[in-house]
Amino acid sequence: SKAYFNMSEARFNNDDLNGALVEINRSINLNPYNANAYNLRGLIEYQIGNIDEALINFTKAITLNPNNKLFYINRTKILKDKNLNIKLSNDYDKILELDSNLNYILLERGILNIKLLKYKQALSDLSRYLASAKNDLLAYRNRGILHLNQGNFELACLDFDKSLKL
Repeated sequence: SKAYFNMSEARFNNDDLNGALVEINRSINLNPYNANAYNLRGLIEYQIGNIDEALINFTKAITLNPNNKLFYINRTKILKDKNLNIKLSNDYDKILELDSNLNYILLERGILNIKLLKYKQALSDLSRYLASAKNDLLAYRNRGILHLNQGNFELACLDFDKSLKL
């Protein structure tokens, strides 16, 4: 199983997607409990354009190992594409639970929370993100819009000003 996995990974890294898929299927047939194999098959299927198959594989990887943030990160791409926003929100929560230092996930979750009309959470996420990423004009603009919608005109103006300067 490991040898087939390694061959699949090598083929994937060399853009031989069909060969990689054959090898990873062999690996999974021998060991159907390897979460990394399902994750790799998800990546292969995603690259081929089989989005639904990729989603199934990332979900299987998560089922087998729910503590690997990479599996969730890979699945978020598909959840975003499919506008599965509640599931996406749950994955962002889990990623940040597993690694609270992934600031770009804070930004993505903050923007998603705006879409979900969760303005308080969005404001918190964007503020936490901007505490370490002070040069992101879109984050300042989004936070400015949140302040404006909440009637905090002074804070909105400060964020819009920072956004314009950047």
